[in-house]
Amino acid sequence: MIWGKVGIVAGVYLGTRLTSRQTRSRIRSLRTPEKRPPPNTPASMHALEAAGETRESTTRHPFLGASTLSLATASAGYLFFPAVLGPITLALLTYSTTPMLLRAERRLRQLPAGASPRLDKDGYAALVSGICLVAGQWGAAAVYNTVYHFSERAATGERRRTAKRSATLYAAHKQSAAAWVSRDGIEMPLPASQIRPGETLVINTGEMAPVDGLVLHGQGTIDAVDEDGKVGIARIESGATIPMAALLLEGRLEVKALRSGAECEARRADSIRARIEAHQHKLQDYADNWANRAALPFLGMAALAWPLFGVTTAIGLLFSAPATSNHAVLSLHTANHLDWVAKGGVVFRDPRALDRLVRLDAVVFDGTHWLAANQTEATQTIVELRERGVKRIVLIAAESDATTEGIAEAVGISEIHWDPTTRRKAEIVDRLKDQGHRVAFVGDKLDGLLALKSTDVSICSGQAADYIAESADMLLLGSGLGGIVRALDSARSLPIKQTAEIGSWGSLAFINTLFVAFLRFSPLQSSLLCAAAFALEYRQTTRPPRNLKAAAERQGQARRDREANTIEGMVEVVN
Repeated sequence: MIWGKVGIVAGVYLGTRLTSRQTRSRIRSLRTPEKRPPPNTPASMHALEAAGETRESTTRHPFLGASTLSLATASAGYLFFPAVLGPITLALLTYSTTPMLLRAERRLRQLPAGASPRLDKDGYAALVSGICLVAGQWGAAAVYNTVYHFSERAATGERRRTAKRSATLYAAHKQSAAAWVSRDGIEMPLPASQIRPGETLVINTGEMAPVDGLVLHGQGTIDAVDEDGKVGIARIESGATIPMAALLLEGRLEVKALRSGAECEARRADSIRARIEAHQHKLQDYADNWANRAALPFLGMAALAWPLFGVTTAIGLLFSAPATSNHAVLSLHTANHLDWVAKGGVVFRDPRALDRLVRLDAVVFDGTHWLAANQTEATQTIVELRERGVKRIVLIAAESDATTEGIAEAVGISEIHWDPTTRRKAEIVDRLKDQGHRVAFVGDKLDGLLALKSTDVSICSGQAADYIAESADMLLLGSGLGGIVRALDSARSLPIKQTAEIGSWGSLAFINTLFVAFLRFSPLQSSLLCAAAFALEYRQTTRPPRNLKAAAERQGQARRDREANTIEGMVEVVN
């Protein structure tokens, strides 16, 4: 009987492993952006959505289906037809355990030369599931595998949905960009998204290249921003290629479009989505490292308990480690916070700025147009920034006059710097940083580009020129200055949530250990306890963060009250 089970396990595992090797490269090629056909829709947002749907459609979760089905067959096998349902359950469990084994094997193969192997979450999950299979604890294995695969799918799906929301919002904003196209010798403005490959574009001094192109005539100097936000000045002439979003500092160029405007804008928005997903992976690594460190002690504790209390107790203790779904819940928290910011009209071109916002204590506003457009909102934003520990709020103005001073006084800014040059703006930011401040620079002028590049967090509005927007970490698309406070609250809330999550899983580990030791919890009961805890945490992560929602409601009410008081005061003056 035991050899029959071993044969089933070995056959299913080897078959799944060979099949996964054959299909892995095919799935990877479908997911690679360069392998996808170029978008053929006229609008970049539609192209991005189509690409996103293609990417989503390549992701299948047969292992989750197999582990869920094994729950049913394992439950039914206890009561009905165990001789038939037993082998089926064993085959399903082996199939759903295969991804854990493959990931653990891949990490072992990728170890640097001379490095000692370490037990990670995937290796621990494969070990727990395999021990349950060998010991006949198929119900516990079914629950464990189901939680594992559901958490993986939930984390991956939420990461992609969050990144897609930000990228789609950015793509919709970019549709307003325009370019000069030469047709039949006549230069005419055309939305950048309608540019076709092969068309001749005209780029004058101070304008940005809307697409990747080949210089046909002319020469000049460009200042190019790559997808990582790095800037470089270069001389360009006929026969050279000019990258999308490069700014022509001087000269005049006739350029042949190498790609369509829709494709270039979709690619640019897709790069934002890729950066957001990569940042979420980085934050998830924090949870994985913590879970990896906790895995070995729990494995050692179970090994010690085996000869003393039996195999059932030892297996029950294995479920105390947070390796199954802790990393997924932390990833969901990150996605939830980024999604909350995006719903407020804030797009992070560089999501690493979310980390730098945590210790923000100085804000520099470049110009009064930010503040004069809606003084009520600007005043409330300044108040909220000070409430959140922003000690220095600085205004840079073009020239000293009574109007500017009146606006600054009305919104609550007392520190003003007059008549700044391009280098002077950067020096103001550098001085604040030398004093130990973490600085955000809010501006959308070309002469503020050096300051945008030298600050900790660079912010610009949706009305900024494309070149400035490509250099900023954070874009406020229709959200006004209140988006800064929304992003700041989200950035500071995320580490608190992550710490609380680690604490809650530590409490669960302690409770499960006590229940196994004193109440003789079986492996099935321990696995159900872990599944219930994950379900509660998952329910919380799929909702808007309560603290951020409450803060947004308070901010909205404060703005309405301030606006009502302002109108009431104006009426009294008129009367």
